[in-house]
Amino acid sequence: MHQNQNSRFNNTQEKDQSDMEDVMLGLVEGCKRLNVRKEPQVDAQIVCEIDNQTEVMIDEAESTDDFYKVYTETGIEGFCMKKFIVVQS
Repeated sequence: MHQNQNSRFNNTQEKDQSDMEDVMLGLVEGCKRLNVRKEPQVDAQIVCEIDNQTEVMIDEAESTDDFYKVYTETGIEGFCMKKFIVVQS
């Protein structure tokens, strides 16, 4: 399971152009550690925590008004609050 998600993070060049429009990179800022949650809700189960300055891949199509759907380099998949992630340009 993790390998498939990890390859999704590292091999974005394999996605077709329409999928790439919804994928961005972000950087965790404004907190020491950020909760990655199973669902896009503040009371959802915490999957793990990621450190400040961690880079994540953001799937905008799966994101909500308050949460980004993220994938880490280590293959973790979940939701993080948008206010703690700065989108890379």
